[in-house]
Order: sequence, then structure tokens, then C-alpha cells
Amino acid sequence: MPSSVGFKAVGQKGPGKWKKWTPEAVLRTAFASENAAVRQVAEQVDGGSASHSALCKLFVAGLIFKQQEAGFARFLEQHEDGLEYALTNMMFDETELEINLHEVGLGAWSILASHSQMTFKEKDKDPVDFDFIRVPVALPNKQAATMWPALCAGEGGLWPGLSDVRAKLRAVLVTCDAAPANLKLLGHLTSVVDAKTLVLPFLCLQHRTGNVIERATKLLGTLTGSYAVAKTLRSGAVVRKLTANVRSILAQKLVVVDQVPPGLEGEWATGRVVAKKILELALGCDDENDQAGIGKEFLQFFGPPVAKARAMSDDKSFLEAVRSEGLQAAFHLHDARFDTCRGLWPGPSMVTDQVLKSRLQAMSSVLVSDTYGSVDVVAWAREAYNSRHPMHVILDMSASSPECFGKLWLGGEHASGDVHMLQSHCITIVLPASRKPAPAESLNIKVLDYVDGTALAAGDVRLEDFLAVADKVIDYLQKGHGILVCCKNGAHRSATLTVLLVMRLTGWDAMRAFNYVSQLRNIVDLTSVAPPSAHRRHQPRPIEFLQSQEDRIIANAFDLAGNLVVTPISYRKKAAELGFETIGSRAKSMPGPKKVTLRQGPSSEHAWTSKGVADFFVVSDDLKTPAARAQKLKDLCSELEALDAKLLSAVTSGQTCPKKPEPEPHSSAAAQPATQEPAEAEPNEAMPQRPHEEGSEATEPAAQGLSAEVKAEPQDRGNDMDVDYDPDDKEDEANEPPATEAKPVDFASLAAKQESEVREEVMDRVLALLEQQKVQRQAMMARQEEEQLRANWQDEAFRAVLGADPLKALPLLDEANSATILQMVDGNGLNLLHNAVCVMCWPVVQRLINLNPAVVDQLTSPQARPAHWSALMVLVDTNAVGDQEAYGAILTMLLEAMSLATLEARAANGNTALHLAAGQGNFWTMRKIVWEIYHKASGNQAAFGLVSSLLNLPDRKGAGCVDLALRCNMNLANWLQRQWNAKALLPPPPRRDDWYRCCSSAEQSLDTATGLVQRLFLGTISVPALNKWTTVAPCMNLVAGMQHWCGVVPEAFAAAFLQGPLVESDDESADEGAELGAPVDQTKVWRRLARKRQKKAAHFLTDKRSQWSTLLWSVLTAPVMTVHYKLFKRGTWHSERPEVENQSAPAAASFRSVASAASLELCDLLLETADTVQVPAWIPLVGLYGPVLTWRAERLRTTRRCLLTILGQLWRKLLEPWGRYPWPLAELPALSPELQQEKARQFFGERDCCLDNFSLQLKELIQNEETLLGTECLEFLTAVFDRVVPTSTFIERAFARLSRWCDRKGPKPQLSTLAAKHTTYHVRNLTNQWRAKCHKANLIPKPRSGKARPTWSYGARKGKGLNGVHMFAKASGLNPKTGLLTQWHFLGSGDRKRYAQLAIAENVQAKAVRSLTDAHRADADALRGGFWDISAPSGFPLAKEVVTEGLASLRQTAAEFTSFSRSLRPESPDSMDGAPLLRAPLWPVCRPDSCPHRLTPQVFAYFQRLHAFFLEVILRKGPKPTALSEEPLVLEFSSPTALPCYVAVAYSTRKKPIQAALLELKELDDDSAPPDICQVLACEKSLDGHLTLKSDVQVCVDCATKAEDWRISVLGVGPVRRLSHFDILWKEVVERKSLERAMDEEKKLKLALSALKALNKKPLPKKRAARSSLASSFAKIARRDMSPSPRHGGSSQSDTDTDAELEAAPEATPSEPELGPPARSVERETGSAMPSEPALGPLAAPRPKVRHNIRRASVWGTNPSFQIAPIHAAGSKEPTGWGAICGRHTDTNRPGLQCKKAMSKSGLSDAECQLRLKRWLVSGIDATSWGSNKRDCHVSMGGLQLAQFADGLDSEALDALVGHVA
Repeated sequence: MPSSVGFKAVGQKGPGKWKKWTPEAVLRTAFASENAAVRQVAEQVDGGSASHSALCKLFVAGLIFKQQEAGFARFLEQHEDGLEYALTNMMFDETELEINLHEVGLGAWSILASHSQMTFKEKDKDPVDFDFIRVPVALPNKQAATMWPALCAGEGGLWPGLSDVRAKLRAVLVTCDAAPANLKLLGHLTSVVDAKTLVLPFLCLQHRTGNVIERATKLLGTLTGSYAVAKTLRSGAVVRKLTANVRSILAQKLVVVDQVPPGLEGEWATGRVVAKKILELALGCDDENDQAGIGKEFLQFFGPPVAKARAMSDDKSFLEAVRSEGLQAAFHLHDARFDTCRGLWPGPSMVTDQVLKSRLQAMSSVLVSDTYGSVDVVAWAREAYNSRHPMHVILDMSASSPECFGKLWLGGEHASGDVHMLQSHCITIVLPASRKPAPAESLNIKVLDYVDGTALAAGDVRLEDFLAVADKVIDYLQKGHGILVCCKNGAHRSATLTVLLVMRLTGWDAMRAFNYVSQLRNIVDLTSVAPPSAHRRHQPRPIEFLQSQEDRIIANAFDLAGNLVVTPISYRKKAAELGFETIGSRAKSMPGPKKVTLRQGPSSEHAWTSKGVADFFVVSDDLKTPAARAQKLKDLCSELEALDAKLLSAVTSGQTCPKKPEPEPHSSAAAQPATQEPAEAEPNEAMPQRPHEEGSEATEPAAQGLSAEVKAEPQDRGNDMDVDYDPDDKEDEANEPPATEAKPVDFASLAAKQESEVREEVMDRVLALLEQQKVQRQAMMARQEEEQLRANWQDEAFRAVLGADPLKALPLLDEANSATILQMVDGNGLNLLHNAVCVMCWPVVQRLINLNPAVVDQLTSPQARPAHWSALMVLVDTNAVGDQEAYGAILTMLLEAMSLATLEARAANGNTALHLAAGQGNFWTMRKIVWEIYHKASGNQAAFGLVSSLLNLPDRKGAGCVDLALRCNMNLANWLQRQWNAKALLPPPPRRDDWYRCCSSAEQSLDTATGLVQRLFLGTISVPALNKWTTVAPCMNLVAGMQHWCGVVPEAFAAAFLQGPLVESDDESADEGAELGAPVDQTKVWRRLARKRQKKAAHFLTDKRSQWSTLLWSVLTAPVMTVHYKLFKRGTWHSERPEVENQSAPAAASFRSVASAASLELCDLLLETADTVQVPAWIPLVGLYGPVLTWRAERLRTTRRCLLTILGQLWRKLLEPWGRYPWPLAELPALSPELQQEKARQFFGERDCCLDNFSLQLKELIQNEETLLGTECLEFLTAVFDRVVPTSTFIERAFARLSRWCDRKGPKPQLSTLAAKHTTYHVRNLTNQWRAKCHKANLIPKPRSGKARPTWSYGARKGKGLNGVHMFAKASGLNPKTGLLTQWHFLGSGDRKRYAQLAIAENVQAKAVRSLTDAHRADADALRGGFWDISAPSGFPLAKEVVTEGLASLRQTAAEFTSFSRSLRPESPDSMDGAPLLRAPLWPVCRPDSCPHRLTPQVFAYFQRLHAFFLEVILRKGPKPTALSEEPLVLEFSSPTALPCYVAVAYSTRKKPIQAALLELKELDDDSAPPDICQVLACEKSLDGHLTLKSDVQVCVDCATKAEDWRISVLGVGPVRRLSHFDILWKEVVERKSLERAMDEEKKLKLALSALKALNKKPLPKKRAARSSLASSFAKIARRDMSPSPRHGGSSQSDTDTDAELEAAPEATPSEPELGPPARSVERETGSAMPSEPALGPLAAPRPKVRHNIRRASVWGTNPSFQIAPIHAAGSKEPTGWGAICGRHTDTNRPGLQCKKAMSKSGLSDAECQLRLKRWLVSGIDATSWGSNKRDCHVSMGGLQLAQFADGLDSEALDALVGHVA
């Protein structure tokens, strides 16, 4: 109690009364922190002592065990009538702990820890789980006979735990590791249980995954170096020194920039991706890793932040661009409004910026619909559609928020993969709707996690998860970001997400949003069904999904306004209404017929004269009579009417000419006629006639008719004519008289009137005019027919070129002539050559150039799209998207035929072909064009100047070719500057004053960078242990990050520890002291070992081979470690699992899917490996070491060997066992009735060899299918497989706690103390679990939060009552700061009394509520439950009443518990004697699908011979475990009567019985294979697309059933071209007889060698023996410190492949192989994959042994001279290594030691060994800067196998350097 309360403790009176503690004090002491010492616990109790606090903990632990025993007995009494089923589930493990035993004392003892649960099921009730706490037990040894009594003792024991329980079905579940003692114990348990009790053992999956990683680690040999790094970083002084070195290195390397340098965007983006992946590997092994935030902070500091979209309309330069370039500049290139606004300019009313900004806002809120065509039209040409329309604007946020400029885009891979397109369109965020193709990576673009649109519609992705993403995307839009939703085509998956986003943002229904999006991008299709998939059960239509989930999507919609969608014409009309003006630019078309225009002067009498008529018409003599003239007039009128009818029918049918673009809806006065009459005018409303002149009524209508014809044509063909617009023409056009539009003439009435009234002269003129009109009509008809034929041919030619098969245009080109080729253009102004180049069809290009070479020099018109482009510009713009060969051929043809002027041509925007090539970074194209210009310009100095001037031409934005190349290809920019004197025209970007971003100075940036490196890489790393892979992976992954981050950490290590020699000098005084018998100075030993470890760590971090190996280990083991961590987290008891998991499939099935995920991911890695960064898992390796297939052959072989090793072990450990019984029974309860019947028939039809002990017992107990499929049996199977615990994580964590409690300074704890802490800890956890369930069910109130004030701080009524002031404050809303008390004083007494009465009423109600709450809390406090009904609902875990009842016997209970838990268990060697024989094996012998016992006797006999021979071939022909770079063994099974079978040995054990994982291969037809490759084998895929692996038994069974004359051949594998392919160079048939002879000879040789060794054994002299013993002690100390040691929590024996490992038992191996020798004759040595260098190994003896196996050396060199000699092992003719003697260097402290070096071959040739030794010798010629110990410096150089000298001078140069003469 705090002193402020004034509480005083009442003193205890009477003798010994002060020693009696209250129950609260006992509970506080017992459940204190287990990590606290007893004295710290005693200080929490007033007057307590350390001894009494320890006694209380023992008392409570003993009390718990008594209550557990009483509770179990009480439960059995209550259920004497029987149960449906009863289960016992036990988990146990063993480790060594250094503890204090009472009767024996301190020592390292074997501790057995176990925990069990029992499950009981009553009829019509849910099953109930009970936990049994079991104390740790000390064993004299780890043997099955010793562990058996310990595991059977007490409640919850193995046996006879369930024998006293009356139940219909009983089962015992056991989880442990695969130690031999455990397996023996499980077998004994199976034999002693009764027939009605089933036993289901389960071997820990974590040990299996650890075995997989162990094989890869030993193969790559990276553990020892990582261990040295971790141990080095444990020292604070070392970390301080390394941090100082890091700071000095960063001071030289750290460069702070404000933006990415030009030309490096792509490289920096790739580097950022690689760095992110490496940090994910280093920090992301555990999903809840605390250092994940450090990695994000690290990336954020060492890379610029994501750029944000800029509000363009607020920029002055933007408004000026709109004024200078038109309305088109307000929109992006791929916005549909960009093309629609072509030619629109701000009008005179938009002088001020405010007006222009408001008009632009109005135009931005409207979108333009896509007029490309419907979905059906676009479906067949999606690629072409996406290339022309990569993306569309779906939402422009300016419609709802005028100041918001965010845009939502929808597009395909053409948009998402182009960084420049995204950046130019201000897109900063990309939401992928598919995994592939991956969006482009950029520093300024943030890519969100992909959400598959099809999976969302199919229900594979939760809608709630994507709605959270949608809200985040909408938030980005509101903040002004441009967002692209993309997939491959932008039609289905991304369209589904986009429609959902539109619904979420606007609140529209699904159909309205779908119609809206499809209007804007016509390729969108949500009504079709996705293609079938093996992973998707049903394929719904996306629109149906959106309609079904419509209410959930728009439930919390943002209700923002969408955009108005109009057609392009309507959009231009809107622009005209707002004041934007157009300039009459018309599209270029084919030239039409020449037209004649008759102008009418002021007076008609001057317009028509006889001279004028005679000029163009002579009257015939036959028409001199009036009758002849009248008849002629009638004939001409009828002919003209017929011609008019033909022309009118042709016009109305649309066959006159191809449709041309419509005129601009709003054009200026310069482009339109002054006045026009309405087209609907009547014929008699013609222009006024002159009544004073005779014949005017005849001539005027005739002229009127001609004028009508002539003026009607320009109206229809106004856009066909090229108009040169000039502002000065306005005045001339204004002075012209207005043109009137004439009406048709009634020729019949005219003829009747003319016959009687007109004169002869007028008649002649009329006839001439009519004759002229007839000729014009005929000529017009002929021209129209010619134009129609040419238009049809032109359309057909363009359709053929742009169609699916452009070669169909070749026959059409045979009909064309040279002139026609030049006249053919499309609507965009591109001729046929431009289009042929665009589709990359080189035969059509060649034919067009042959027809008319001038077509190459033809440019597009200024009004075309694009304007003024040549065919070369079109080709360069495609950037070799299609075939590279076609691109090169077309480029060559164009450059040869193109003139120099065309090569120099500039487009409308100022770009040349050189600018386009430079802008795309196309180095090869740029060089071709530049050299072609140079040679066509005569190739002299003037030509050089011409090229330089073209390269330095500025474009519209002032950028030259160098400026454009700097953005994408730095090498091209450097070449242009260096070779052609090109210059950068744009100035470099200005540097800002705040260029340090987050730091105020360079010094602060350096401090921040150093701190981040120190926190991330130089912190304390978990030291790896051999059997603790949860510590190995974080260590090695972090070491990989150290090695590959800019070389900073390796340089810091090298600067700190590699200044001196690698091998520390031996202390001579230590040798003399040891010979005299003086004690060894352990301090010197440990310091020497620490220095060696530091040097080893530095060498490991700087060695190139180690760096690659460590990163390869991290990449390949990442999926395995993912499974390892998931198993570690989820492997717990059924009662502790989340409820979601309880409602899913059984535990066995769920863990089966988790375990198989790693193998499937590795299959994908193996199959999808490519030379690009496409597979995410390969990004770190590809980014740092280049494409995978470009690596050296040694690295490729190592990679494939490691991949297959991991894959084979994963299949053996985590996939193959799930196919055996009893695991097929785990899926039985969840199947349909039909499948259940089928599974039941299969189960009862299986042979005994295919069933395990559990399945056999179940089969004998059930006896028929009906009982198996009954409700009781299915519920029993569900409970059994639900409660299987696949990992021993629970015990692993228990051992971690026990180890932590033991690893302390001072005296070690006693076993009874550990047992008491173990007990109270578990009771606390079990009570907390029970309380959480009660809180969720609202059975007990939730506890107060930690921030609440304690109850004793309140008075009797303080804080619980209200007064009148409180009520007045509520009513007035005032508080003391706003004058509450002042206003209260101004109130009258009546008002005060009224508020006081209200307060009294409130207090009465509050008091009643508190009374109910207190009553409920009192009832809850009285509730007991949880662990055997002794847990309290609040406060201490144990109920106070339990302690009060047993407090009288405190010492007695504590003593009983101490005596029970402290003693050492007896050995009990006879505890397992007399047990019956095992009725069936624990695990099945055969797989059901490949059981050899189903074969006939003859076939089975052949199978045994084939299998034995096959295993011997694997054992003798396979690569050695230490041969890292050897290819895996590839074998061929050939038979004359069957198809051949090819397999690759992914992994095989090295001891008998041999077990192998085989990868099936198939023969592949590869035309690209080199000629020396005789066969190409590829990995066989299963139906689900993954690799197919089989066991050795499966392969032999398949072969034996097909034929009985198989031959096995070894296939030689050539260089690696693809990791999933094996190129076969040769084949060697393995002969059976030769193999038998080799086996006999080997056996005889071993016997002879052993006999010879026994004869030649000599005793060592005393002095040497003493020295050897001293050396052995030093070696033991070194090995214990230098190598990772097993940690507590795992088995001391590694989970290796031994005979006792029964989870992958041999499948029907032959009893005595026909060819097989004894097992001891084929034993192979196993060890590390990388031979350790002598200088890096454990501490050697003070005096090394003298070698006697070095042959005579040969002298190499004369000045200086050295010696090189081979090293031979005893009895070996071939050298096993090479050595060299330098002899030029000595050490000051040991002058007698010789400078020499030795190395082992280990896969290297003799020539390579000699070459590396020569380079090492030459490196020591100049040793002036090496200091005093030159010999140590020279010997320490080279690294492992002299790998640092793998590259260098060749042999001839070295011989010349030392003067060697052969």
C-alpha cells in the first residue's frame, strides 16, 4: 500500500505467528515471474524470506498436482457408464541441462519433458479436452527402457492411462522426434496396449524441415563462416570498432543527391528492387519480426521517396503551353481527349489566367467515349488495340473536386510496363490485377500488392480485403495521385477491379458502372467466362459477381460525382461553346476531279457574249432550223436528266467515293464561305432574274443549274482539298460577293417555252451550254467510277497489310503501278510503306521499294498523324517490338534506298530519326543511321560536321540527341559525345538548398547512415546451432545482407581484422610450459580462438564464392524456412488453436497443404528460371550476379545440385509420407457419401504391408465398411486427426524456458525448483486461455485496464456522486475554464435546489447500477473453472479457496513435491522386458499405389534383382557428397520391349538401406541444341504443372510390370543451358558382372588394408604422446568454440537418415540383394561440401605432424626460384593435392618456420592447381609493405583452394616473370 493511504499493517502476536503467510502472499510468491530470483520474490512480501518464498512455490506446485489427481478421479467416477471415445495425446522430448540434483549434485543431466491432453466424448455432447501438467524428469541416460517408466507415471501417462477409462473407442497419440530411443519406445507402446486401443505416432515435422535445410547447408558449407560472424558480433568492443570503420567508409562512399541522375533511372530502380528483396530475406523469415521496421527505414533513407502527382493547372507554364500549343496540351498523350482537342485553341475571351483555368476545368470534367468499336470487334485484335490505346482515363477527379487532379486509368501491359509513359502521364501508383506481367519498377512509382480480378470474382479473394484496398486507392485519388489499374489487356481482370472502384466511389449500381467503363474503353468485357483453371472450381461472370455483391460494395460509397461521357463531336461542340476556336486543318486525301466554277458578274449581259460562246462551242449546221434546235434541246434535256438521276443514285447509295473525314463543326471565317443559302430551298426560289432582257428566263435557270452542280460538290468534298491558310487572306475573302446557291431547273417547261419565244442566238447558246453540261456529266461519271475502283483496291490493300496475314497484300501489289503507290494514303496520312513498316512485314516493304523507290522518301503531310514522318521514323518508333530479324532487314532496306535529304528530315515537332532512336536508347539503330548519313554525305570532314549538326539539333523542348539518350542509355550518350562531338543542349537540373531531405547537413546524413547500418547489420545476431534452424536462417540471411550491401560491412571487417596474418603464431612459452607440466593459460587460448574467429569472419564476408553461396542458400531455403516458421507457430494443441482453424479441415490435412507449399514453390523455381528478373525469388541473385543462365558452369551445376537436393529431401520428408496410411483416412469425414464409399472399399482392400499399425488395428476393430462410415467412427476419426500435433513446438518452448532459467550466474537451480516454475507457468497459461473464452462468452466481466486508478485510491463516495454543479454544467455546457462557477453563483436558490434534486435522482440510479455490477462481479469472482476447476476468474491464476484449504499442510505438501520431482530416475533396464512382439510396423512398408507385393511371384523376383542392382548403381555411380559442382546422377532404363525411362537422382541416402528420390525426365526435341549433344532430357510435369518425383521402389515396380529385360545406363550431362534440362553427351551401360567384380575387389582390398594397418601399428613415445594429448585437448576446445553446438530444445542427435528413421521406411527392399555386398563395404564418408582451408579450420596442435607423402618437388623459375610438388595420399597413384615452397619470407617471432602453401584438388585439375600456386608464389615477390611477419601475410593469402587466385596471369606470363625455361 502507498504511504499516502495511511494504512498500517497489523502485527502478528505470539510465538511463530509471524511466519504464517496469508493465501494472498503465498499466491503472490508462487506466481511471481519465473525469471526472478527467490530474494527478489521475497522482497514483494512484507517480512518474507528467500527460503520461505521458495517453499511457497513448491507448496503451490504440489497443491496443483494434488488437485489434478483428484479432478481426474472425480471425472472417472462421474462417467462410469462409459464414453463414446477417449483419447490421450502426449508430446515429449529430451535435452541436456546443467542443474543441481539433490542426492547427486551439480552436472549436465538428460532432462525429459512431456505434456499430455486427454479428450473425452459423451453421447450427444461435444468433446472435452483436459490438460495434464507433467514435471521434467532427470534421466541417467537417454534410453527407451529409462524413458518408458517416466512417461507412464502419473496422470496423463502413456500406459495404462486409458485402460481404466470405459469407452467404445480409445486411441493414444504421440508426437516426438525420430531419435532411435523414441522409435523403440513407440514400438513397445504399440505392443503392450490392448487390442481396443489404437496408437498413432507422429514424428515432428519441424525436424523433417530441419533435415532438408541441413542437407543444403552441408552441401554449400556456409554455416561455419556465419557462425564466426555471429560470434564476432557478440563483443561490444568489436562492434564499436566496426562501427567506426563503417563511418569512415561511408564518409568516402556516401553521396546524397536530390534526384536520380539522368540515364540511371532503370538501373537504380532495379537496384532498389534487389535491395528490397535481400532485406526481405534478411529480416522477413518471421512474419512478426521486430526488425522489419528497420528495413523499411533503411530503404527509405537510402532511396528517394515516391513522387507525388503535380497539379498542372496551377502552373503558369502549363497555361502558357495551352495558349501556345492549343487545348491539346491540357491532356496527356493517351487520353482520348488529346486527339479530340486537336486544332482547338483558346479564344479571345480567355485572356486572363482565371478565365482560361475555369474553361479548362469545365473541359477536364468531361470524358470522351472510345469510338474504336465494340468488344466483339476488338476481341480479335487486342494486341493491336493495346499498342494504339494502351490505357484510358476512367475518372477525372476534377469533376467532383475542382482542386483535385487525380486520375484513374485502366490499361494493359503496354502501359504498365513503360516507365516513361507512366511518368509522363503523372501516374505514381499502379494497382496490378494479375501476377504477370509485372509492372515496371521505378523509384517514383509505387506498386501495390496485386489483386487478381478473376480470383476476386470467383471468391478466392475476400471482398472485404479488396474493399479496404479500394478505399485506400480512392484516398490516393483524392490526394491527387494518378493511379493505373492494369492486367495483360486491360479488358477483364483489371476491368473488374475498375468497375468495382467506380461503384465504390460513385455509388452507382453494377450495370451502370460497367456501361460507363465500357464506353471509355471498348475492350472491356465482363460478360464472358474466364478460361478453365485447375485451381478454380467454378468460373463466374464478373458482372454477375458485381451484381450479386452490389449492396456490400456501395454500402459505404463515397458518393462522388462521376464524369460526363460524350462523343468526340459533342466534345468539340462543348469546346466551341466555351470559346475555344478551331483552325481549318483538313486531312489529306486522294486528289479528286478538277472542278469548274463560273463566277457571275454585276450584269448578265456582259457575262455572255457571242465571242465567249464561240470560244468554247461552235454551232452545227444541222441545228440552224428551229425544229432541229428544239429536238436537240429535248434530247439534251432527257440525257441530262438521265445523267442527273445516275449521279443522284450514286450519291445516295454512297458509292461515289470512300467516306472522308467530316469538316470541323466550328471553323473560323477564314475556312468557311461568306454566305450560304439553306439546302432546303425550293427550285422557284432561285436568284433574281432580269425581266428586261429576252431569254433571261431560259439562260438564268440554266446557269443556275450549272452553278448548283458546281457549288454542291465543294460542299461534299470540302475536306479533300489542301488549303494553305494565311491570316492575310481574310481581307480578300471579305471583299468577294456572297455566293448564292441555285436550284434545279425544269428542262421540259424551258424547252416548251424556248420553242416559241427564243431567238436563234439564244438557242445556240443554250444548246452549247447544255452540251457542255452533258460532257461534264459524262466525265464526272467516268472519274467517279475510276475513283471507286481505286478506293476499293486501296482499302483492300490497307486491310491486307494491317490484317492478321500482311503477306496477302503481295498479290494486290502486282496490279499497282509506281504512280499509284505514291498516291495511296490512309485517314491518318500514312502511305502503304508506313503501315508495312509499322507491322514489321519486310516482304511487303521490299515489294513496295521495288515498285517505286521514291516511296521511301515520301513523308506524311503536315496535317497527318504523325506529321511529316518518314518510314524510317515509323520503324524507329516501333523500337523492335516484333521480330528482331525483320527489324534489322527493314532498317537495312530503308537506309539503302533512302536519300540523304529524307534521312535529315525533321518531323513537325522538330525530331529526326536520330532523336527518336536516342529517345528510346536504341544503340544499334543509332549507329546504323549515323554511319549511313556519314557515308551518303561522302564520308569526309563535311559529313562529320553534318552528323554532328543533326545530333545537336534541338527538338520542340530544346533537347538534343544527347539529352534524350541521357534519360535511358548512358552508354549511347557517352558514345555520341565521344565519337561525334554531340553535346547536351539542356542544362543539368538545378540543385536545391534542401538536398539533404531529412538531414540538415552532410554530417547528420553520415550519422544517420552509420546508425542505420549499425542497427541493421552490426547488432547482436543469433548464434546458429546445428539442430536449431530457427536460429540458423536469421543469422545466415543477415550475413548475406552484410555481404551484398555495397561492400561496406565486408570492408569494415577487412580493415579491422585482415591487417595481420590469418594464422596466429603459436606461443612457444605455452609449448615449453606444457612440456614441463604447467597448467594451460585458458585466457590466452580463448583470445587466440577469438582472433582466429574474427579473421575467419572477415575472410568469409569478403570471399566472392562465400558471398554467392550464402545468397544462394538464402534464396533456395526461403520457402522451406517459411514452412518451418509456420509449423513452429501453428503446431500447438487443439484447444489453443483459433476457432477458424477448428472449423476448417482436420489438422493433418491443413498441415499437409502447408508442408507441400514449399515443394511446389521450389518446383516453380526450377521450372520458371530464366535470364530475366521475372521470377521474384531469383531477383537477389539475378540483380547481383546477372541472369542465371549467364553464370559460370560451376555455379550453374552447384545451383542445380542444391535445388535437386532440397527438392528431393522435401519430397521424402514432407510430401511422400502423406500418401501412406493412415493419412488418407484423415480426409474421409469431409468427403461426399460416394467418395466415402470408394475410400472405404479401398481401405478394406489394401494389403497389410500398405497399412500402418493404427490402420491395421482400426481395420480389425471396425471389420466392415458400414461401421467405418458410421457417425460414431467418423466423429472418432475427426477427433483423432484434429488433435494430431504435427510439431513438438510446445516442448521446444518449454525447453527454451528451462534453459533460460538454468543459464544464470551463480549456483545452478535445483530440479525441484525448475519443476515448480514449470508447473506454475503452465497453470497461468491455461487459466488465461480459460478466462479469454469466458470473456468472449460474457460469463465473467473483463478486467480493468492498466490505466485505471486502483479502488483504494477512491474514498467512500469520492468520484461516485453528483451534485447540483455537475447537473448545471451538463445543462449549460460550461466548464470551469469558461466561467462555470461564476454562473452558478448568479443562480437563484430555487434553481440551485432544482439542480440538486436532479443530482440526487442521478445518484440513486447510479447506486442501483453499481449494486447490480458489484453483485455480478461477486458472482463472477465466486466462479471457478479452467484447469481442473481450480482457476480463478480474476486475480491470481489459482483460486484462493484451494490455497486456504491446503495452507495447514504447507511444508508437508512442499516436501512431497520435492521428493517426487528432485530424484534421478533409475535406469530400469528391464522395464520393457516381457512385452509381446509388435503386431504390425509403426509405419507402412509400401505405398498403396506402388506396392511390389501385388506383383506375381515371377515379376516380384525380377523386381528384387532390379531394385538391388539399381541401388548399387546409385551408390557407386552417384556424385560424392563433398563434390559440390558435380552433376546429379542421370540414369536410363532401356528395354527392347518397352519405352525407355529416364530419371535423375535428386537425393539418396549414403547408408543402407538406400532410399532415393528420383526426378522423372522425358526426352525433348530441341532444335537449338549444339551438335555434340546427343539427347536433351527435360523435367516431367504432372497434371497440376509441377515436377514428378518418385521413390526407387516406385520406379522399379513400374519397370518390372512393363518388361523383364531392363538395362541401366549412366548418362553424361553436358554444360547447363537450362536448369530444368539435361543435355546428354554420352551413355555408359552398367554391366552387372563388372559391378560384381568391382565389389569383390573392393571387399578384398579393405580386408587387406585393415590387416596391414593392424600389423604396422606402433606405440608412440612418451614425449610425443604427451604432446599429442595436449594437441587433442586444444583441438577439442577449438572445435567446441569454432563449430556450432546443439542448443537446448532439440535432440542432441541430428535427425539424419539412419536405419532407425522409420517415417520413410524402405519399401519392400529385397531380403538379400543378389549383387549387394555387406553394408560395411559400401559405406561412404559424409562431411562438409566445401573442404575447409587449413588456415581457417580449428586450432591445430602446437607442432604439426611431419608429412611423409610429398613426392620430390620440381624447381620453377630462376630469378627467383621456387619449388612445386604434388601431394599423394598413402597408396594413391594420383595426386590428391599440390604444394609450393616459397622460402622468401620469415616471421620475426618464429624465424625457423618456412613459407609454403598446400592445397587440395577437390574437383580441380592438376594444371589449375599448379597455375594457382604459381600466382600465389608471384604475389610474394614484392613484400615491402607487409610488415615484420611477412611469412604469415603470404601464407594467409588466397582463401579456400586459393580461390582468390583463380583469375590472373596465364602460365606463359608467369614463366616469363620468374625466368623459367621449360
